[in-house]
Amino acid sequence: MRNLVSDGNPSSQINLVIERCLGGPPPTDMMQQVALKQAPVTQFLKILPASFR
Repeated sequence: MRNLVSDGNPSSQINLVIERCLGGPPPTDMMQQVALKQAPVTQFLKILPASFR
């Protein structure tokens, strides 16, 4: 994700890549924030659906 951001890809495209990798629509915006160290991973885990855990 960091490479996608540093390459200048828009958030919508990064979200699409995340969804393809995980096989479904997780909370992609939060996942980006965690990857870029803008939010703690614990915050992401709280909102992650049980199907992804």
